[in-house]
Amino acid sequence: MAHAPAASTDAGASAPFVAAVEKAEAPRMIELVPHYFPNSRLAESYRSIRTALLLSSADRPVKSLAMTSALPGEGKTVSAANLAVTPAQSGKSVLVVDADLRRPRQHRLFKVKNTFGLTTYLTDSVPLKDVVKSTDIPNLSLVNAGPIPPNPAELLGSEKMARFIRMMGEECDFMIFDMPPMLEISDALVLGAKVDGVVLVVWGDKTSREALKKVREKLDLLKVRTLGVIINNVTLPHHGGAYYKDYYHSYHSS
Repeated sequence: MAHAPAASTDAGASAPFVAAVEKAEAPRMIELVPHYFPNSRLAESYRSIRTALLLSSADRPVKSLAMTSALPGEGKTVSAANLAVTPAQSGKSVLVVDADLRRPRQHRLFKVKNTFGLTTYLTDSVPLKDVVKSTDIPNLSLVNAGPIPPNPAELLGSEKMARFIRMMGEECDFMIFDMPPMLEISDALVLGAKVDGVVLVVWGDKTSREALKKVREKLDLLKVRTLGVIINNVTLPHHGGAYYKDYYHSYHSS
């Protein structure tokens, strides 16, 4: 399961959490696992991450967050969907927004068509009510990405996107935005400044300290709030503690 210690800071301020998620026994068990396998160790992982997120942001409550990674293939899309299920199961209204407008995947996880979505709303093609889609999971809705546009960063940085976040924030308790990898393109930084914070997803034994340092520098440069780090594909408890130490100090060291 996930172990998610939150570092303490002076004057009661909260520091980003660092959580590890165990390697799945079977690849098919990682998608929407809190819904399909609620009693599994992986499902408990994401419930622990939800708790760590709430505790680490107690001084500044989080309503909207963006999930990203340093590089492709680190599990940020599945992590965003799995994390979204957990507050929905506790009765909160949750919205997942696929803001990876270059390689969208949330529609596949939730089994909805991607013929229209966020991009068509942002380009005035459809009204907002038409892009918010229900899912098989009670209390959880999805805004899928829609057709891939020629100008993703411009759409995400637009005033209409900011208005979308404000309006949907009035309609739901919690919003999770699935963003592209940070070291490939700037989209995550564009949106990161518009939400309450960013959760970085990394892959155990794959994401380098150098990549993590570059991500931290980018976030710090634009003063984007970092809520936490999720380390995927970790074998615990054999060397989970080593991962915490490695990634925590990589992220926080100057």
